[in-house]
Amino acid sequence: MLFSSIISFGQTSNFPDGVYLNLEQFKTRTPAYVADLEISKRTSGDIFMMGGNDYKIKSTIDSIDKKYITQKIFAYVKNDSIYLNCVPHKLQTWYALCNGAKGNYITFSACMSLDKARSIALYSGGLGAGMAAKKRYLYVLNLSIGEVTVLTDKTMLVLLKDKPEILSKYENENDRNSEQVMLEYIKQLNQK
Repeated sequence: MLFSSIISFGQTSNFPDGVYLNLEQFKTRTPAYVADLEISKRTSGDIFMMGGNDYKIKSTIDSIDKKYITQKIFAYVKNDSIYLNCVPHKLQTWYALCNGAKGNYITFSACMSLDKARSIALYSGGLGAGMAAKKRYLYVLNLSIGEVTVLTDKTMLVLLKDKPEILSKYENENDRNSEQVMLEYIKQLNQK
């Protein structure tokens, strides 16, 4: 747990505060505009009942409504914290807090895909769906191509294939499937 915290706090975002409306603005670190939006962590009960991700964002300004925040904003940055809208990536509603961003790969923990959530709800009912809604998966956003994938051992091998020196070290790790190990190697990949 401590190691995870060190990684999270050791990476500052270097993204200017503001609202990013699309991947291109996010890649170039050029927000569309600056707004002081309110961020709140969703409760476990709310996630159990409604699904979705951990952070809700709202505005005190009438001209920025809930639908705009949930559908149009790609990411929101405030005080070096990056909140990625999961809707464009089909990872249900609301926002996930990123683990920092110093390079081409941004990691974050979010709920399962919308398709998987529907499937679980269909086969296991409301209680099963509620329990599954609280589970979080580690994802990586590749800024070059705008693709989000679940971060697994297999994904890491693909990401590291063009970096033989890092790949070799990763392949010799005892616990390659641990989040801490994968986050450390994403950090190394971002430094190259």
